Amino acid sequence: MNKIYINDKISVEKLIKLLKISELEFIKILFLKNIILKKNNYLNFNFVKKICIELFNTEVLKEENSFDNILKKNIVLNKIFIAIIGNVNNGKTTLFDFIYKKNRTLYEYGKITQEVFVEKFFFLNYFFYIFDLPGHHFFIKIVDEIIKIVDIVIFLISIDNKVDLNLINYINILKEKNKNIIICFNKIDLNKNFNFNYFNKFDIKKIKISSKNGFNIVKLFKKIIEIKTNINCLKNNLNSGFIISSNIMKNNIITKIFLIKGILEINDYMIFDNESVKIDNIYLNNKFIKKCYSPEIIIIKKIIFPIKFFFLIKKQKNEIEKYLDYKDQDLKMKKFYIKTDNHNIGNSIINYYNKLEFNENINILKISIGNFVENDLNFCKIFNCEIILINSSISKNIYNLIIKNNLTIKKFFLVNDIINYFKNLNSCKLKELILGIAIVKKIFNFKNYEKIAGCYIEYGYIDINNIVKIYKNYKLLYKGKIDSIKKNNIYVNKVFKNENCGIIIKNFNNIEINLKIESLKI
Repeated sequence: MNKIYINDKISVEKLIKLLKISELEFIKILFLKNIILKKNNYLNFNFVKKICIELFNTEVLKEENSFDNILKKNIVLNKIFIAIIGNVNNGKTTLFDFIYKKNRTLYEYGKITQEVFVEKFFFLNYFFYIFDLPGHHFFIKIVDEIIKIVDIVIFLISIDNKVDLNLINYINILKEKNKNIIICFNKIDLNKNFNFNYFNKFDIKKIKISSKNGFNIVKLFKKIIEIKTNINCLKNNLNSGFIISSNIMKNNIITKIFLIKGILEINDYMIFDNESVKIDNIYLNNKFIKKCYSPEIIIIKKIIFPIKFFFLIKKQKNEIEKYLDYKDQDLKMKKFYIKTDNHNIGNSIINYYNKLEFNENINILKISIGNFVENDLNFCKIFNCEIILINSSISKNIYNLIIKNNLTIKKFFLVNDIINYFKNLNSCKLKELILGIAIVKKIFNFKNYEKIAGCYIEYGYIDINNIVKIYKNYKLLYKGKIDSIKKNNIYVNKVFKNENCGIIIKNFNNIEINLKIESLKI
């Protein structure tokens, strides 16, 4: 039996559309029952319910009880978001596998998690969304972003390792941010000597577990429920989500998305800072759908997304100036073209690259997801790039063309291997402290053809006495000094987060919208 949902009253015209029959057929069926209606007549709920059951084999329900209507109200009951973090080889993925009955540990290269994994399951009348996060410090930016949206952080500490002071510091940082934390002492089945008393100074819930044999796992989830958290991510009014991972499967790009808030429909746009991506397919549980409600884990196929993390959902494309590929004129600078099969690896490399003290020694022209194909080769030939592949495939024919064109190609499997490679190039060092970041939002003309960068301070503060670097789409354009800063028509030496100001840069006038200005402590 079909179901339709209506309000207290409905027009005959709308009812015909809901029943998905022709107007002539509808009138004919009712006429045989001595019921005569006009197209513009309004019918009450009880009458419609009666005729639909008797004549059209259709159940009629109140619109307020429809599934769509319930979800539109964002009724989110008994849902908990959890992040599992800890150092490499502390058993995070093993715990994840035990909960979801998977065997991911068998397929991880080097038994190291290089992706974000998220799954949901229903237990004790709660939906649990669990994020298994990479343990390597190169992924710390991704870990930080996800921890912002979860309710509870599970610190997994293996009793067969020494106490990690970096982990202890991170616990203190999250406590200051009022995050709910549970410390899980893992591998309790090994019966090792471990200094549990060291953690007594923390006013945090603690539990001993074994992710291998499941000891105390049920008790762990009961502790999670006891905390009774609010879902922080859903307090944001913006329709949003983030990319969990992108991978290549059977030569197709498969992207897993976590929809945090709102509704995603076919032909909507995902907005990543300066780029808009139109969505033409959505899959939920391997089935094509036209609409998805948050919170949910979905798959999008055959779309190349930018190497960004969070996105907003909009009905229209953002009218944002597109970045152009920037060809550096310094022939001494080493240029790189990176292709990876993993979205999180791409994010981590960008994060590392932006933290180089002198990244003018190396210039990453492009990072993208997918296999290395002829279009990639043509780009590398034009800009004379060194090619780096991270778990990305390449045909024998394309490889031979690379060698024929005297281009360099290197292959890596782990993110720390590529980072170590960069570290050894030209004595690149991790940079000093970034004091502030400003984004150019407007451009104003000044005397002598100078341009004023109308800026919004996105992070920290900008000091006129500090060195600044200017970036365009991860490419360094300029390193030097600020000539002047003006706020509310008054010259100042310093501007702070969330303030607007005008900045003139010494010996640099190529100001563009969305340029990033970093203020550095040398």
